[in-house]
Amino acid sequence: MKSTLEIPDLVFRRAKSAAAARGIPLCEFVTEAVKDKLAIHTGEKPWVSLMGKLKHLHKETLRVNRLIDEDCEKFDPEMRPINVQPASAYSERRAAREESTRHRRGDGK
Repeated sequence: MKSTLEIPDLVFRRAKSAAAARGIPLCEFVTEAVKDKLAIHTGEKPWVSLMGKLKHLHKETLRVNRLIDEDCEKFDPEMRPINVQPASAYSERRAAREESTRHRRGDGK
């Protein structure tokens, strides 16, 4: 839809410059800005759409944390603080909680 807007010169120049820096047309930049502003006022958080996008890396994260813990132990086993659990222990507890939650909801394996 075409529309005419009255925008202060300084705001227009900054918007045009920002759009050019991103390599997109001014109309696309303004549309994104309006969508972002509307999302803030409706309580919708833009980051919510990104939740769960890295779920496929969960097993890899566990593997990397285990390797880090093992390597740290090789260098100096006494350097680990007494009350701090290794990252892999945290990740394993989290995975167990998630598995338990899936079973309670009935969508577990």
